[in-house]
Amino acid sequence: MTPERHSLWQTQVAQIESGSCAEVVVAEQAQADDYCEANWKWAVLASLLTLLIMVHSPIVFHPEGLVLNTVFVGALGYLASWRAPWLRRWMTSARRRRQQAERSADLAFTRLEVSHTRERMGLLVLVCRFERVALLRPDLGLTGRVPGARWNQLQARLDAARGWDQLEKAVSRVLEELAPLLREQAPRAEDDQNELSDQVRILC
Repeated sequence: MTPERHSLWQTQVAQIESGSCAEVVVAEQAQADDYCEANWKWAVLASLLTLLIMVHSPIVFHPEGLVLNTVFVGALGYLASWRAPWLRRWMTSARRRRQQAERSADLAFTRLEVSHTRERMGLLVLVCRFERVALLRPDLGLTGRVPGARWNQLQARLDAARGWDQLEKAVSRVLEELAPLLREQAPRAEDDQNELSDQVRILC
């Protein structure tokens, strides 16, 4: 994520809050899980392929060589997957990544204290880089003012993004749409205070 994109999102959050009583928190996470099982899948696959090649090779390998080479290449497979996110994506399903992002959003909602505003007007926008997923988590005050169908439409715009560049742009468009929507449905009160920081949060 570029600093320019973070700056844009922060500006858009400030614009939303300047006309509404919503408290918007945008958070970015490199990945919602370590997906350790994907690393082991690559290790097993690399080991099996190595063993298959050595067994059918015209070169005769010593039994100890079979074991050592199989283990060594398996370890390389694990390391390669650990270092290369695109390899882990190959070994994880879209459903698995989505479920993990959903869990992470629920945790981030609590961790970032989005529900701690006076009128329960918080809104979390969580962007998960590895999963290439962005999720909306409105608090009770906002779900009571904005129809559920409208939240579903906004989430559908995020879900339609394919690839990281499209997802970044989709998040910006949704934040842009939220400004007039929340200004109408949840107008800013005279005594409104900025209870949550506008800065983009970086989650580990």
